[in-house]
Parts: sequence; structure tokens; C-alpha cells
Amino acid sequence: MMSSTARVGLSAALIVIYGFFVIIFGFYISTIAYLIAHSWTLGQRNWLLLILVPLAICLVLYLLVEYFLGISLPRGVFFRF
Repeated sequence: MMSSTARVGLSAALIVIYGFFVIIFGFYISTIAYLIAHSWTLGQRNWLLLILVPLAICLVLYLLVEYFLGISLPRGVFFRF
């Protein structure tokens, strides 16, 4: 079991890493990876939820931001086509 202090530290580190990953891999891949890692850090161990919830969140964000509002989210260095 991880202590509260360790969870806070790991959560802060994940946020910093997420910021770099958004630039490199784009919003969607980075967000899915971040949400999985953060959920695992907070104690979620159900793999179905670890995968489906981040995918659903990204789908909703895509529909709201890119499709309905027409605002493009970061694509990342590898996906600029």
C-alpha cells in the first residue's frame, strides 16, 4: 500500500510527465496513458475500467471540443499530418 505522501508525489510527477507527453504524442494518447497511470496510482485495479473510462473520456472530449466546437487539440510531433 502506498502512503498518501507517495501518492501525492507520484501524482505530481505524472502531471509533469503528461505535459511533456502531450507535446510529443498528442493529447489523446497522452491523456489515455495519464488517466490509466493516475487511476492505477489511486488504487484502481480493474483492467476493464482502466481501459474503458479513459477511452470514453477522450471520445467525449473529442466530440465536444473538436467536432462540435471545431477546436483542434494538440496532435503531437509524430502525428502532424
